Formats: sequence, C-alpha cells, structure tokens
Amino acid sequence: MGRYDLALIGFGGVNRALAELISQRGHRMAGDLGFTLRVVAITDLRAGSLVDTDGIDLAPLTAVSSATSGRRRVQPWGFARTGRPGSAQAESSPRTATPAQRGKFAPA
Repeated sequence: MGRYDLALIGFGGVNRALAELISQRGHRMAGDLGFTLRVVAITDLRAGSLVDTDGIDLAPLTAVSSATSGRRRVQPWGFARTGRPGSAQAESSPRTATPAQRGKFAPA
C-alpha cells in the first residue's frame, strides 16, 4: 500500500477539516483508497509552522481547532520544527528565525 505525505498550507476551515478526516478516519479511508495519507508539515500565517518528517500527530491540533471553532482566536504552535519536539533539530519561531534558519523549513 502506498503513502502520500502532505504539507498543509494554511490551517483554516478546509485544511482543519482534512486534518480531522485523516486523524479520525485515516485507516478506513486507506482501505477504500488503497493508500494512506500522512501530514508532515503544516504552516499557517497566524499559528506558525510544524514540520515532522515522521508525521504530525493531528489529534491535539484538531482538538484545539474544535474547542476554538466559531472564534477568531488562533492558538500558536510556538515554533517551526524540523524534527521531534525537544530534539537538537528544533528551530526557533518563524517570526524570529534568521534567513538561514527559514531556509531549513522544508526537508530536502
């Protein structure tokens, strides 16, 4: 069975709904489609960016999204990551990152 790695650009209504579908129904959809979907990057102008080449755990993100739906307040993720949280590869916030750090956002 194949796998498609996704990068979500923006985390508004459409991509939040897609993240919820992948999180809640991913295994069932894989059986129907013949391939799996894995989110490896999310970037949002207000909330920041997350990157994890092993796949991002979407459940906590969609739980925050559901709890704040109907409100304009965005919960920032804090910093862009190119590895696991707390790893030596963690990057600083996109708002304070140097140009060299911003260039490392997408894995080669």
